[in-house]
Amino acid sequence: MLISHKSVDVVTVTYGERWKLLEKVIKRVITFKEVNSITIINNASTYSIEEKLTEKNLNEKVIVVNQNVNLGSALGYKKGIQRAELEKGKFIWLLDDDNLPDENAIQNIIIAQKNSRDKEKTVYSSFRNDREELIRNNGQKLIENTFFEFSIFEKMKKKKTVQSNIDPKILSCDYVPYGGLMFPKAALQEVGYPNEKFFLYVDDFDYTYRLTRKGYKIKCVTDSIIEDLERSWFRVEKEPLFKSFFKADDLYRGLMHIRNRVYFEEENNNSNVYIYNLNLVVYLTFVFLKYMPKNANGLKKYKLILNAIKLGKKGKLGNEIK
Repeated sequence: MLISHKSVDVVTVTYGERWKLLEKVIKRVITFKEVNSITIINNASTYSIEEKLTEKNLNEKVIVVNQNVNLGSALGYKKGIQRAELEKGKFIWLLDDDNLPDENAIQNIIIAQKNSRDKEKTVYSSFRNDREELIRNNGQKLIENTFFEFSIFEKMKKKKTVQSNIDPKILSCDYVPYGGLMFPKAALQEVGYPNEKFFLYVDDFDYTYRLTRKGYKIKCVTDSIIEDLERSWFRVEKEPLFKSFFKADDLYRGLMHIRNRVYFEEENNNSNVYIYNLNLVVYLTFVFLKYMPKNANGLKKYKLILNAIKLGKKGKLGNEIK
């Protein structure tokens, strides 16, 4: 089944005061002849999306589902996917409210589809232009017993030259962000919906890794480009998450990310508790020595990191860190 005219139902989640970003995304997406509908989950924005759509004459194809409170990304995308299922398209394309697709984004996925040898169990992801590491690493793999992708044993090995893909435009990934993911609605029968307990962060990795576990191949199409109009909080300075955490004033996002990533790894990546914990301890020692400011505030933040890891290991998710 190939993407065709009006076969794609788009889902996005927005909140707060983000119309300037959302407007650009909508204006681009409604120009695609393959798009049948655009479902917007409004997580308690501070303005009326319907009024803005009417003012800008952007109502065509757009469905707004208003929420009185911010449901978070996990439940937001869950509700969006469920609403998009009611539409006539055969595919769902997930986009963040600041993901601006290139004019050829869908067309290049279609080309990848036509060239694929395995059309039945393959899903596609557009390439987010702030994810350069995907190209450097030749894709995204979940390596057993790594902690935040760190392995002391891999560090001890001599670096090997990464083998290039047969097609450099296609990267194999075990998991990807929501933004840019395009999959057939038929896959929902196997993979279900996002786990709303994550609330924010890593719920996309959990959801897409479920596709991998069900036998789907996730292919990132590097010439199906999405511009991130607003970079993730720890990507602004292009530095590791733990390093950015010590510089941040708002610790909530960082702690949510750390807790949820640890839970994700416990569920999917921790096949040997001794090796996993060794990688965890070695990396946290590095964080303590290299990233943590040597003052009371730095130590306080380090203890918050340890607590978030503890919560993740215990499976205590939700919208609060405690």
